[in-house]
Formats: sequence, C-alpha cells, structure tokens
Amino acid sequence: MIPFTHVAGFRPATLPIALFSTLGSLSNVLFAQQAAPPLRDERPPSVQVLRERARNGDPESQFRLGLALAVGQDIEVDEKEAVLWFRRAALQAYPDAEYSLGEMVLTGRGAAVDQREAFSWIERAAQHDQALAQTNLRAMYVQGVGIVRDPKKAFYWMSKAAERGVPAAEFGLGSMYAHGDGVPEDVEKGVSWYSRAAEHGDLGAQNNLALVLATSKDAKIRNVSKAVKIARALISSDPTEAVFLDTLATCYFEAGDIPNAIQSEQKAIDLNPEKTEYQDALKRYEQASSRK
Repeated sequence: MIPFTHVAGFRPATLPIALFSTLGSLSNVLFAQQAAPPLRDERPPSVQVLRERARNGDPESQFRLGLALAVGQDIEVDEKEAVLWFRRAALQAYPDAEYSLGEMVLTGRGAAVDQREAFSWIERAAQHDQALAQTNLRAMYVQGVGIVRDPKKAFYWMSKAAERGVPAAEFGLGSMYAHGDGVPEDVEKGVSWYSRAAEHGDLGAQNNLALVLATSKDAKIRNVSKAVKIARALISSDPTEAVFLDTLATCYFEAGDIPNAIQSEQKAIDLNPEKTEYQDALKRYEQASSRK
C-alpha cells in the first residue's frame, strides 16, 4: 500500500483505488461504484445485447461489457477482453472507460503494467470530470506515479473532486490542510473538510476528526466531548479496528477518563500487539493513573 502523507497519530487518508492496493488486487467494488443506470431499457441489458451494441460501436455498451468481463457479472472473468472493450470506449472519450482502462493498466490486470499509460488515461478521465479519476490523480501527482511529482496539481485535482462531494476526496483534502501536505497548514479548513467527509460516512475522516477535536490546543477547534461521541460511534461501526480503539483511548484521555483510556488502548494492543505506538500510549495512561 502506498501511504498517504500524514503525521503520527492520524490515520492516513487511503483512497478506494488500485493505486493504494497491491498490484493485481483491484477490488470489484471499484467497478461497482461506476455502474451506470440500465442502458436505454427498464432492465439491465444481457451480456449478449451488450456485446451486440458494443460491436456496433456504442461506447457505453463497450464500457458496460468491459465491466461485466472485469468482475464476472453474468459472464466468465476475462480481463484481457475487458481491457479491449475499455480501450475501445476510452478511444471514444468515454470517461468511465478512460478511468477503468487506467486502473487496469496500473495494476496489470489484462495488460502489462505501464504507469505512464495509466496516468495518461486517468488524467483524461479527470479532465472529462470523472470523479474517481480526479480523486486519484492527486495521489499519482503526490507519489510521482507515471508522472513527475507536482504538489500544486495534486491539490488542484483533490479540490476538484472534493468540491463535487466525493467523500474520499473530502477526506484527502482535509488531511492535506490539517497536515500542511502540499498546501499551507490550516487546521480549521482541515476540520471543515473532515466534517464533510464524516457526514458522508467516511470512517477515516471520522477518525481523524475525533483526533483533531480531542487534541487541538485551539479553543475554537477543541471539543473533547464531541470527539468522544464520534470515537464511540466508530467503535460501534467496527469494534475490531485497532486504529479506532486507539483513537477512542486518546479521546478518553483528553477528557480525563483515564480508566476507559487504558481499557480502550489495551483492546487496541490485543488486536495489533506489534504497534509500538499503542504500547507507548498505554504506558503514558498508566503513568498518569498512578499519579492520581
């Protein structure tokens, strides 16, 4: 996984894209996110109908057929043929196909890995207002994947996607502001974007928002009771996520509830005993408890 630039104590803003996945393990969820409404019919067309329309040059059908082949929807998976249909639709400037082709080439699914070509297709999709492409182009510019690193362009594309309401981009933009990553640090703006992403259900944003609210020294930002509430809700959504338990422990500690801080940190350690940061935090909480 390519990590999102971040500071200690904060969860990196990982995005739901192949760039952040092991090569060759692109999630089918990615393609599900791009699924379009039924094609000119009340019911989704069959693969046979899609193939006929795709052969007649219809770019949407070419894209939809590529999706079916990529994820094995009503047809056996054939990634090479999926790339073929994505490419035909992409050559007709169909944005979702441009992005999907870039993803396939980036991860070596149905084609040889080629970061430069992948960047080229994802950039075209971003220019055609494909939201996932805009979000993920930021990561490519930050990491220098298929292109020379360019923090200004990274910020530009992340902002474009965030302004369109893409939760992962809202989270990413919040992280950029909160950490001064490619943009002057502005924690208030970071909190604002974290809040938007959190409202849209992004768990990473909820995690980071709780940490900022709990640990900020700025009275305009600090809100420990709200931080504890957010962190508790995170545990309700996923009680087996060590990062969330560590965050809850931090929030409890900042609220002066040391026993619950110790209990939550111990649970985080039980789930991830190799994490030295959790061990160090537990020692701090135990030392604070012994001084009382």
